[in-house]
Amino acid sequence: MGELSKRMMVTNGNVTGIVERLSADGLVTRAAASNDRRMQFVRITPEGSALAQAIAAAQRRWLAELMEGMSHGDVVQLMGLLGKLKNTVRGGGVRG
Repeated sequence: MGELSKRMMVTNGNVTGIVERLSADGLVTRAAASNDRRMQFVRITPEGSALAQAIAAAQRRWLAELMEGMSHGDVVQLMGLLGKLKNTVRGGGVRG
C-alpha cells in the first residue's frame, strides 16, 4: 500500500479508502503479509485488469484527440515539461 501511495502521489489514508472501494467492487484483493500483519499486499483481479485496460485505451484516444493539432516537436516538448513537473511534485526538483 505504501508503494501505491508513492506511485499515485497521495497519502496512505487516501490509498486505503481507494483500495477498500476497489475491493468491495471486486476489482482488487487485499492480503496481509505473513511476516508483518501491518503490511498489505494489493493485487488486481481479472475484472479490475479488464477495466483498467478499457480506461487506459479510452484515455489514449482522448489524449490523441487533444494533441492532434500539435506538431511532433510540441508534443515532445510538452512531455518533457510534464516530466519535469512530475519530478518537482515528487520532490526531485527541476533541472534547467
